[in-house]
Amino acid sequence: MRQNFLNNNRGVTLIELLAALAIAGIILTIAGSLFVQSINSSSSVESQIDLKQQSNLLLSQIREETKNQPAEICFDNELQLYVNNDKVLSNEHIYINELYIENGNISLSNPGDCINTTTESPISIGLTVSTTGQNSSDYNTSTVIMPRSPSHLKVEVKQNENEEPETIFTTSEQFEDLSVKDGEPYQRTNSNGNGQCHYEDSVSLLSITFASWTSPCLHTTFAEFVHAKQGFSMNGTNGYRDELLVEIGESLYVDGYASIQQGTLKVSNNIQFNNRFNLNSGVLEGNNVHFKNNTNFNNNFTLQTSGSTRFDQPMTSFSNGTFNIGGYLFSNNDFRIGNNVEMYVSEGAAFTHKVNLLGNADLYAGGSIDIRGKTQFQNNASMSSGGDITFHSQANLNGNSSVKSEGNITFNETGYFQNNTSLIAKGDIIFRKNIGYSDGENEFICAEGEVIGKEYINGPHTIEEGGSCPF
Repeated sequence: MRQNFLNNNRGVTLIELLAALAIAGIILTIAGSLFVQSINSSSSVESQIDLKQQSNLLLSQIREETKNQPAEICFDNELQLYVNNDKVLSNEHIYINELYIENGNISLSNPGDCINTTTESPISIGLTVSTTGQNSSDYNTSTVIMPRSPSHLKVEVKQNENEEPETIFTTSEQFEDLSVKDGEPYQRTNSNGNGQCHYEDSVSLLSITFASWTSPCLHTTFAEFVHAKQGFSMNGTNGYRDELLVEIGESLYVDGYASIQQGTLKVSNNIQFNNRFNLNSGVLEGNNVHFKNNTNFNNNFTLQTSGSTRFDQPMTSFSNGTFNIGGYLFSNNDFRIGNNVEMYVSEGAAFTHKVNLLGNADLYAGGSIDIRGKTQFQNNASMSSGGDITFHSQANLNGNSSVKSEGNITFNETGYFQNNTSLIAKGDIIFRKNIGYSDGENEFICAEGEVIGKEYINGPHTIEEGGSCPF
């Protein structure tokens, strides 16, 4: 049988050949289609990444030019934006498709117009950037630039007229006195016809969800306190961020997971989240706010408190958000902000663990800043204080980062400064351990008082003392 097989010289028939060619053609067609789709998908992803990077650069430049001084912003007829006559989009294939800027009672949205901003009011920015060409794509973003003036750090939160005003907590221990209350069982109420629901009594419930596409109430008010025993969530997607609103006349206590996604929650008094909390493209307002578990803040969020804020577990925040804390900040675990996040604290700030400021992050405190854990600054991050700044552990500054103080800056442990970093103090700058190698000559240290411990500084830093420093 083996010999017969080897001696079988029968060739391939025409039908078999045509069938093989047809199958090969189908396979090649499918492979080619998948290859083209892969290229188009990769191009689309790269385009979105480029648009996002350009948008972040645009917002960063506007923020740097406007948060401390007035500026002129112009939107020309070629759909390009200029701040103080400097073009803010570097890629010639990207343009601003839609724009809205509001500062006090002035606004900018039409091509060919200009406005002169002031530092008396926040600057609200919403824009859509687009690419030219056949594979065009869009990217939407928005942010609020808060003025640096301490007068804007206090936030007015509406107080229930039947309740005594809450005080601002001045110590971390005062948050331990927050006590959970129980109220009447919650029963969902039908809307009164205009999308609003109201509850007169205090409310206790297992969990509750406010969603723009399922809830009959886009605007819900509770006259007294609310206790959510299992969870509390708001989801205002599909363009309902501004419409989905929950207002609570007294305090809010949430035992389970809590989330705000494109909605606004306003609480007249204290808030306590006992489990994880997530704020994504939403607004949270309250008096003293206690986060007892992990927290995440992302995508154009706003946290406003008339009182103090305490974080017990790691806190992470990114993407053009704003913290506006009217009292003190207490962080009892790792603390990380970056990517154009701004934090303004009216009083002092105390950190017991690691602090990371990344990617244009800006932290300002009207009082002193005390950091017990390792501190890392990167990529245009900045920290400034109306009082003293004390680093008890290693502090590293990289990539155009800066630390500024109206009082003294003290480094009790080692650190290093690299790539155009700066330290500026109206008081003294004090080094108690070695400061490591600098790879350039652009590291700037300036104290209007004294620079104490210069022998600990390694590398070609520029050091000035006893004169006027640039703030």
